[in-house]
Amino acid sequence: MHISSDASNVSRRQFLAVAGSVAAASTLAAGSDVESGKPSPVPVTAAHYLVTIDVTQNPIKYTGENTDTSTSVSMPNNTLTVNNGDEVKWQAKTSGTHPKYHAGIHFTPNSPFAVSDIKWSENAPGGGVTKNPGSFYYCVGIFDHLNHEIYADDPKIIVGGTPAPALQEAEVELSEIKEKIDSIQKLLRKASKE
Repeated sequence: MHISSDASNVSRRQFLAVAGSVAAASTLAAGSDVESGKPSPVPVTAAHYLVTIDVTQNPIKYTGENTDTSTSVSMPNNTLTVNNGDEVKWQAKTSGTHPKYHAGIHFTPNSPFAVSDIKWSENAPGGGVTKNPGSFYYCVGIFDHLNHEIYADDPKIIVGGTPAPALQEAEVELSEIKEKIDSIQKLLRKASKE
């Protein structure tokens, strides 16, 4: 072994111990399961959405809100895009200062939720947590008790759309950490051969 710097004064055993500790710490920081060596799933906080169906407008207008951040969500062509595991709830805006209504949504033939039908009234929004990725049209029916009108529409929900910015950021960070681990592993292999 050729001595070219002060760093080479460290014994091979000390180097391997330190490098192994750094690699282990980097692996844990990257979220790997130490026993299996497989990456652990990146914990992602589920988002919570509230969709308002405004039947006082013609055509019916849909607005979405991320209730975690109190920000509006774009719904082009009455389509909501969410990630699997996110919670989506619906409410209706009907006539009168004290609206009374019954509403329901029906998914056919498949539902992004555990159920095909979701029903609610003015007392509480209706919804659930998405379970199945895909693109789903659904039927909306709202009965306005004050003016005795029934409103129907067929919007769309896409589950498993573009990942949230926090998830994209975490994926970039994970890739950088993996590169560091690969570099340390190459150094360890090189040191063990010498």
